[in-house]
Amino acid sequence: MALYETIEQVIRQHKNNVIVGQATPHEVRNAIRWVMRNNPDIFWFAHQYHFDEETGVIQLHYTFSKERVESIRQSIDDVIRNDFCLDHVKTLKVHEQVSYIYKWLVTYCNYNINSAYNQNIYSVFVRRNTVCTGYAKAAQYLFNLLGIESRLVFGRLHNDKSDGRHCWNIVNIDGMHYHFDACLGDSTLDAIAQISGVQHLIKCDGINLNFLCVSTCEILKSRNIEDIDSLPYCEHSWSISLREAAGQIAVKRRKSIQGCLLSDIGSSADIFQCAKDKHTILKVFRPNSKTTCAEEYSYMLKTKGCQHMLQCHEQYTDIPHDTIAIEQSTPLLDLLCSSYYKLSLKGLIKIAIDIAMAWNECRERGVLYRDIHICNIYRANDGTFKLGDYGSCTTDFSRKEIVGNQWFMAPETYSSGIFNETSAVYSLSMIMYFILNGLQPAFYQRGKEEEALRKRIKGSDLPLPIECQNLPSDVNIKIASFFNKVSSEERIIKRMDELMSELEIMRDSFGNLDYIIHQYVICQELNPHDSNTLANTLFDSTLNNTIENNADIAISTNTQNPISHVDSYINRTTVDSVERFARTMAFDLPCFTFFPGIMQKKSFLKRWRDKLKSHEVYSSIFAPAEISRKTFFQIQVYLHLLSDTEKVINLAVESDRKAVRRDYIPLSLKLKYGDKVDIKISIYGKERLMCEQNTLIWQCSFAKCSFVYYIHEDLKEDELYCVTNVFVNHALIGEMKFTSHIVDYPRNFNPEIISHHFNKIFISYAHQDAPKIKLIALAYKAQGVDYFYDRDSLKPGDVYDEKIFDYINRSDLFVLCWSKNAAASEYVAKERGWAMLRAYPQRSLKDATLKICPVSIEPRAELPSDMKDVYNFEII
Repeated sequence: MALYETIEQVIRQHKNNVIVGQATPHEVRNAIRWVMRNNPDIFWFAHQYHFDEETGVIQLHYTFSKERVESIRQSIDDVIRNDFCLDHVKTLKVHEQVSYIYKWLVTYCNYNINSAYNQNIYSVFVRRNTVCTGYAKAAQYLFNLLGIESRLVFGRLHNDKSDGRHCWNIVNIDGMHYHFDACLGDSTLDAIAQISGVQHLIKCDGINLNFLCVSTCEILKSRNIEDIDSLPYCEHSWSISLREAAGQIAVKRRKSIQGCLLSDIGSSADIFQCAKDKHTILKVFRPNSKTTCAEEYSYMLKTKGCQHMLQCHEQYTDIPHDTIAIEQSTPLLDLLCSSYYKLSLKGLIKIAIDIAMAWNECRERGVLYRDIHICNIYRANDGTFKLGDYGSCTTDFSRKEIVGNQWFMAPETYSSGIFNETSAVYSLSMIMYFILNGLQPAFYQRGKEEEALRKRIKGSDLPLPIECQNLPSDVNIKIASFFNKVSSEERIIKRMDELMSELEIMRDSFGNLDYIIHQYVICQELNPHDSNTLANTLFDSTLNNTIENNADIAISTNTQNPISHVDSYINRTTVDSVERFARTMAFDLPCFTFFPGIMQKKSFLKRWRDKLKSHEVYSSIFAPAEISRKTFFQIQVYLHLLSDTEKVINLAVESDRKAVRRDYIPLSLKLKYGDKVDIKISIYGKERLMCEQNTLIWQCSFAKCSFVYYIHEDLKEDELYCVTNVFVNHALIGEMKFTSHIVDYPRNFNPEIISHHFNKIFISYAHQDAPKIKLIALAYKAQGVDYFYDRDSLKPGDVYDEKIFDYINRSDLFVLCWSKNAAASEYVAKERGWAMLRAYPQRSLKDATLKICPVSIEPRAELPSDMKDVYNFEII
């Protein structure tokens, strides 16, 4: 408790260092986790810290400065007082207060996976765009203000293809505990609720009430629950009539249209929430601004209805009071700087094509849009990318004026103020280069900004962007050719139509393949008023166009692992590009002191090289041999190094006292840093009772996932047969099997767990699908197992039928890659038929000598009639 209190006090005081003495890394990690779970008002810390066990010093890094924290607090207080109407809510009865919070959160906030800062209350109260953790922490914060006990709960929704964690609340109402999940109250998530297991939606006033004050038994129909034994059991649910009555409760609104202040750093205007519409923001122009409200409004009217331009909301626009209402959208920079966002090469091409269309739409309406740069691009809720900020537009196409941002500006604009279609093409291509180059301009080096700018303006050949260094050589040739056509002195591509055509040709040349070119970057707060930050040296005034007082070049990671955003970047780049990236971010490698394990340049690079190695990793499973009815059957799966075995056993017992393991050889895997491991568990009685899947990412340290199955009193089974399949990068590598008996009085026995690593694999596929199947073959090659992939295994003179049937007979795993091509293939039919003779259901699960792993690939086909009700097909 002393460690917990110390850490909480240090975070609240915004101190960077604290000495905690003899604490272990596990104790520090656990204390920080519970500080953050119990204190939703702490929004400026996101699990970024470094603990030196030798000195006992914790170094903490904060998302926002002290000054920014105070500013955000004022905004949150404004919302609580005037939008939530706290004084009014305090007059309600307790169950009405709980109902009010549920309905207010759904009404006030948008569910948006592309939102920034979405793991804390700032994303809810100020930005009004969040995800499940934001909803849960906001609810917890409001409950605290009202004196109602609550806590956060974590788990996973059933049938969630993304397999992400879900977060919600347990709330105590007059001594009774209930589950409370406001996130899934949003009607836009009705389909997810139904897929997760909700049979009938309880709707009122457009809000889903299925997750307002329900029992543990009811909530388990849609999800599993982490650490369920440590949580209070919720015996009862509110009746449907009580929930429907709750849906009728009136939610108050702020009297004025102008809501909470979002930004006051723009050169001409301040940005506010629109208190009457959560999908709208208000741009309020200051007196004597360089662009008048009427001028900007006139350009928005000219582009009204344009699909790729931010639109004006007439209902709340008030020109006499210098106010324009604009559709709320997500700045592209926020997306690129968010830990969840993965941008592929085809995704980048879509952005460029959308913005090219936006520029053409403006020109067709007689508007010359001249300020094309990274901070003027937004993503609408429907996925369309749009141009915004009309302050530099003109209707005079011959006008000469140096306008725009120097890092994206065409040479002729920079030197002579000339801006035409060719200039627009150039600026858009520089945005593409900026993204591909690790969010830095061409030639950029700290302290040599003028030299970098001079090289680009002069037309020097652009170096290969940082993010392209891990792409195939043929892709890089296409990218280099593209940038040569748009940026060389000759400038071959001069029209937007030509640009879009070139991009479409490049996109189509990739076929079904795509490449991730942007994922995580390292966090640093940028203050546009501080001349020493990248905000000033790189973006100059461009950050004035965002709705943040401070913009992050990289927003903190959503994960609980404080270093995963660093590690993810390390995993996808090279040593040289890491060094260049660090210089770009305006600090040297030795300054990474706030990230765990990165104390100096040498150790950082050594750590990066270590991640390229293949590790022998064990997959251990923990479950009771005997279990009684009306209890939860918990199965824990860990990935760990041999050296962590004892630690993993202790952790398993902490989570489940019945988790004992003796005389068990765990499943061995070969993993490199960043490998994706899918754990799929199936529980059988006379038929399959449950099938769930979790995903772990190997980060050179132990990782855990849990599965929970509730054994109902009326379950007519005496034993449960459990099969756990382990996939590495979509390839099934091994399985672990055991049986647990259902008894009245369980004894603390360990089950007999049989682990089997597949060592001889036959891959069945149609030749037209070879490019996709090669990735599966490479995954097996990385495991060092014997696999049959005809392009590698057949030799001249081999008799095909004889060779394949012999190999299938000796195989322990048959991978069926099912597609329209495979469905029409005579050979796939022969191979599948031969394999089925040795597999389930022709043979029992325990007696089958061959495991079949069916996967569905594009172009997808109807599943085989004799398999679709028996097997789960993996979707690739």
